[in-house]
Amino acid sequence: MRREEIKAWLEGLWHKQTLSGSWIFCGSEGIGKSSLATDLAKYVLSGGRYDDEKTNFQVLNGSHPDFLLIRRGLTEKEKKERQKVLDSGKALDDEEELTRDRNSFIGVDDIRSIDKFIHMSPSGFSGWKMVIIDSADEMNLNASNALLKILEEPPEQTVMILISHNQSKLLPTILSRCRKVYFSCMRKDEIVDGLRGLGFDISSEEARGLSYLSGGSLGKAIFLKSNGGLNTYNDILNLFINFPQVNVNSIYKFTEKKEKEEKSYKLLKEVYITFLYRLICIQSGLIEEGYISELEKEVTGRILSLSDKEKLLLLWERSTELFNQAEVLYLDKKQVMVDSLLELSLCL
Repeated sequence: MRREEIKAWLEGLWHKQTLSGSWIFCGSEGIGKSSLATDLAKYVLSGGRYDDEKTNFQVLNGSHPDFLLIRRGLTEKEKKERQKVLDSGKALDDEEELTRDRNSFIGVDDIRSIDKFIHMSPSGFSGWKMVIIDSADEMNLNASNALLKILEEPPEQTVMILISHNQSKLLPTILSRCRKVYFSCMRKDEIVDGLRGLGFDISSEEARGLSYLSGGSLGKAIFLKSNGGLNTYNDILNLFINFPQVNVNSIYKFTEKKEKEEKSYKLLKEVYITFLYRLICIQSGLIEEGYISELEKEVTGRILSLSDKEKLLLLWERSTELFNQAEVLYLDKKQVMVDSLLELSLCL
């Protein structure tokens, strides 16, 4: 379902007094699940309005007594960086807040705080309480088991929304106790409108590239725009301009430049995985909108004319898994990237 359709449907359930209980908002990351959950909290806690400035402000800054947002906490490094900004008297940058590094999981203590919260009497005039877990995929096992007990008997006029980018990461018993809402990816024009609505000044060519690379995710499009994603994508394409011949020194220099900052590595990982995915989709005829640029057309055409489809698919799957392991197991991120880039030249 489209975001606006889901929004209208949930508002209707609230008016019918049938919204109470636990929900899972399912779909790809960055397609509006969290923002809709937040909008719904504003609507419910203000008694069915979107123009209640006080409630809106309290929900957005986490100070509303009947609203609880559970998410991974910031790393100690990010907490210090954030505090420096606050101490200087400057306002926090919304884009930077979205991309700050956080701990790797939601812990059991975070989830236990929900139990106390939902059993306290509502403070606001609406009589409702709202909980959002963003994202539930990031709970560790102890946190997941703690949540199960809370889901057994949710109080009346309490709404708990679990944001999930990948349902396979949730326990089957959690899935069975929640109603599910499936979100569709955003259209390309919606991505462009969303970026421009947030104040990004982008050309038609850049809008085209970002909408294609984002895969229907506004969150991903924002990340790519804010961190030079299109430039990085073109850098990767240029590494393979003479495929199957590759310049090993160029690959090492490229990864050395990107590994210096954590966000640069995250960008490189995101863009390279997208590059491999687009190769597979183009080869399979699953991309209808065309190419991002003439450079992409030239490079992907060269790679696909010489590569084995099954080997490309295995490389994409293996690289995705290995990059995820590199962050959890503290593997050498630079070497992981170099190995994956070099392995593409072997997919013949």
